[in-house]
Amino acid sequence: VEATLAGDAKGMAIGQLDLLLDDARRFGALRSELPMTGHPFVEGADRHDLLALQPVLRKERPLVLHADRAADIDAALWLAKKHDLLLVISGGAEAWRAAPALAAAKVPVILDP
Repeated sequence: VEATLAGDAKGMAIGQLDLLLDDARRFGALRSELPMTGHPFVEGADRHDLLALQPVLRKERPLVLHADRAADIDAALWLAKKHDLLLVISGGAEAWRAAPALAAAKVPVILDP
């Protein structure tokens, strides 16, 4: 979910992503019972988005989130813990501020030079 989908606010984007992950989990559980078109999920998400998140929810692939600010990194850590996801932080300008939490959660950071 891009910040633009949530009014250019990273906190709101994390909230939207949280809802999307909840919907993707529900979609995965109910997929065979759902119609091929239309569904009661997050606005803007379609069946392909929800399908694409299934390997992330099964921890077969990491969720890579771009976050530079420490507060955004903390929000990403919260999201990963809530949904039991493998997380990778991209960017990480202030990752040094969140280093203890990142290390404890074993979250790698791809630094952006």
